[in-house]
Amino acid sequence: MDKEENYEDIMSYDEAIYMDIAAPGEESQIELVNIGTTKFDESSNPTEKSTQYIGQKSKTNIVTGYDNQFSMENDLIKNVKVLEALEKIFDRRLTGKAAQRDVFVVKLWKPIADQANSFEAKKIRVSCVM
Repeated sequence: MDKEENYEDIMSYDEAIYMDIAAPGEESQIELVNIGTTKFDESSNPTEKSTQYIGQKSKTNIVTGYDNQFSMENDLIKNVKVLEALEKIFDRRLTGKAAQRDVFVVKLWKPIADQANSFEAKKIRVSCVM
């Protein structure tokens, strides 16, 4: 069994969150979500299908998809590009693809071997709602 001192908590600052703030059809403009943001929590919200056949005592659940959500709290600060981009979406009441952006979650505790300053990451398309 591993000794307890080998375990290390992963903290919120061990992830770097980026957002492509460009509107659909514009050239990508990826910015760090940092200044002014006090909370950025991810929830995958899996959707499931439950089935119980007559010969079973309990249901069988199968994950059929995910409804990704990022709960975000921030202060509106002038000249912070991510916050200004989100404010524009909400202020203009943009909908559909115009309100979608890509979020990149970079796992700074998982470096990629033989690639300097490279880390595992995931990209998730989100709809920005208030």
